[in-house]
Amino acid sequence: MVVAPPYPFIFILLVFATAALIAYYIKIVRPIRFQPIHFATSRVQVLHYPDHHLPAEDIRQHMLLFNRRLPEPLQRRDQETMTEWFDRIEFPSPVSPHYLEVRYSDKFSVPAHQLTFFKQTTEDFLRHVGSMTV
Repeated sequence: MVVAPPYPFIFILLVFATAALIAYYIKIVRPIRFQPIHFATSRVQVLHYPDHHLPAEDIRQHMLLFNRRLPEPLQRRDQETMTEWFDRIEFPSPVSPHYLEVRYSDKFSVPAHQLTFFKQTTEDFLRHVGSMTV
């Protein structure tokens, strides 16, 4: 009598073993790898700006929206200057002189390339902060 090798049994066993390993990875390993870092809550009041109070200038609007997108401990505090805020959050570039011109003079806009550069810098910083929290 000739007995066929148990190939179907081996295949079914491998399918179950693979399914078990995938379930183990999804339930156990992956959640541990991607737990967020929790920032300590700050006791300092953070500035919140409703949408209808956004300034008219593009660079100032972007600054306020950038502040909103940061985790709360990194958001700008009451009575904190832009320079102090950037130093505290370790922002990679100093406060733009164009921002200061728009903020404290009669200018209403900055050169488009400067605004684009500033927006790219803030987006890179938000990605960096986001990668620290994942």
